[in-house]
Amino acid sequence: LIAKATAKEAGCRFINLQPSTLTDKWYGESQKLAAAVFSLAIKLQPSIIFIDEIDSFLRNRSSTDHEATAMMKAQFMSLWDGLDTDY
Repeated sequence: LIAKATAKEAGCRFINLQPSTLTDKWYGESQKLAAAVFSLAIKLQPSIIFIDEIDSFLRNRSSTDHEATAMMKAQFMSLWDGLDTDY
């Protein structure tokens, strides 16, 4: 896995996340899981969050998305946008 080797070479912790890990049947739990992953990455910094098949998870946002799906995508993008990249 190239991403894992890159993390090791850079001296970063590697967090391998599957999109299915972020989905939960209970309303609001997916957002909490996403926040927990990013919180962990911040505590373990420097770290790399690797999400295999992220394109299947964060497809184009559209008005036809279910409310919970739209909220999850928005939460994830907001968390991603707030990360520091000065390492």
